Amino acid sequence: MTKSEQWQQHLNLWHASGLSQVAFCQQHNIAVHNFQYWRKRLSPKTQLTKTKALIPITLTSSAPARLRLGSQVLIELSAEALPDLLLALNDRGLLYASA
Repeated sequence: MTKSEQWQQHLNLWHASGLSQVAFCQQHNIAVHNFQYWRKRLSPKTQLTKTKALIPITLTSSAPARLRLGSQVLIELSAEALPDLLLALNDRGLLYASA
């Protein structure tokens, strides 16, 4: 059994126990900081952020393309330059889709 599988078992037992994290860790002689680390590492949200996928797009005009990154960054460039930008962002691990 891998370490991830062992910790997933601990997390499943904790969920079923109804105990607080601290109480569960005390009962099972587990360091709370280790428990919290593995809880975060194995959480579904963390797993989603690790899954990267490109979103297919189709450009239908030569109008400027706008790419919004969060609430602070807006990139405007020619539609012809967009594929190169997207590939560069993807190559650097900066481009991903989330569900």
